[in-house]
Amino acid sequence: MIPTLPLLLALAAPALGAPLPPAVQAAWDASGRYPQDYASAVSLGQQAEAAGLNRLACVGWARAREISRGSLVSQLGEARCRLALGEHDRAAALADGLVRGFPDSADAHLIQAEVLRTDPGPLPDALQNLRAAHATAHAVELAPSDPLARCADGWARLRLGDRFGARAAFEQASGPCAEAGQQASRPAPVQVYGGLYVTGLQWAGQQGQRAGASTLVDASARIYELVDVGASVRVGQNSTRGQGESQTYEQSERWLRAGVSHAGHGARLIGGWIDGGGDSDTTATVLGARAWTTWWATLAVEGATVDYSDGSGWQGAASLSVPVTNTLSVQAGLGISALTLDAAADGATTGRSASGEALVHGLLAAHLRRPDWTLSAGVRLGEEIRPVRLDEPTLWNLTDRIVGSGFVRGTVSATAWLDVYAGYELLQLQDSFDASTSQAHAFTGGLGVHF
Repeated sequence: MIPTLPLLLALAAPALGAPLPPAVQAAWDASGRYPQDYASAVSLGQQAEAAGLNRLACVGWARAREISRGSLVSQLGEARCRLALGEHDRAAALADGLVRGFPDSADAHLIQAEVLRTDPGPLPDALQNLRAAHATAHAVELAPSDPLARCADGWARLRLGDRFGARAAFEQASGPCAEAGQQASRPAPVQVYGGLYVTGLQWAGQQGQRAGASTLVDASARIYELVDVGASVRVGQNSTRGQGESQTYEQSERWLRAGVSHAGHGARLIGGWIDGGGDSDTTATVLGARAWTTWWATLAVEGATVDYSDGSGWQGAASLSVPVTNTLSVQAGLGISALTLDAAADGATTGRSASGEALVHGLLAAHLRRPDWTLSAGVRLGEEIRPVRLDEPTLWNLTDRIVGSGFVRGTVSATAWLDVYAGYELLQLQDSFDASTSQAHAFTGGLGVHF
């Protein structure tokens, strides 16, 4: 049995409190006099919604829906007021019914997009925003000249990071919504980043390579939120001791990078020049590239070639990062690498590392991201020789094989422009000649700035 409108109004009355605005009072009175009149119920929903009385608006719209057996206007109105009241499940049910019952209505797809965008459920915003963007794009297809559809499409694109697509949509909209959108989608001309990081190294279970330290200075810029350029310099020193003698090796690294990125997609070229250092005391030139694309998850591929003074190497990898919640994402990757040393290389640095065989390793990691801090932890399983870490960037210029490693790192925002960084990495090493094992511990701390 459908409740009568007077009963619904009586239930809503205690929540109304203050006297109603004249237009709402008139609609209320008319609905009471004509409880089966569709136009009176719609008028109550419209007038109460315009006055911000969402609970009373829902009474009017729900009654109109029942009288009309689900008209487009009444379901749209009720879905709006349910959203305003935070009754998301009821709004979602109405939006789903609207899209099924009125597939050619742009307004039906727009209300579904709003329901998806505000979904408080467990699915991450990255997925819900993508689904909402598909709904608004469908609304634009159905009503390409509708300014509201264009404006909603602009905001949906902006939430996906597509500033250029958003601006194009806002230019075809009008009113305050379009003006606010154009302001929000305007890219920053230049964003500048810099950092200073210090790493301490400690080896255990090995007679040589007792300790080391390095300093990294990094600077980068993002231009119109599209083009990225950067440079970094790392200077390190390792001290070794064997049979009562001490020896120091120095290594310097210079890195340049440039690329483009937009709306979760991008590519970057990376070049590096390494002089001396490590325990291999070799020089190297690195040329690498990385590309990624994002739908809901992010798929990334990368590769690099390294020309050493005593040989050459290459590596490639692919990884997939999947958001689990708004703060947690998990990452899995697979990499392959190989190193071939020249025949004239020092025999003490050859052994198994000179064979050129393909080595495979995997990556498993988890990342937590909050507005004022981040935390990442992961492990690498499998063998690597002299790997290049393109994301840092650095070259682990070791003769030993890395047979496994684990890391944890994080940042905390100290101010609006200053971040504090700390990280630790443990490497399990295997001597490339006699297969003896050792460990290396790397502790890093630093400061990053952004303007």
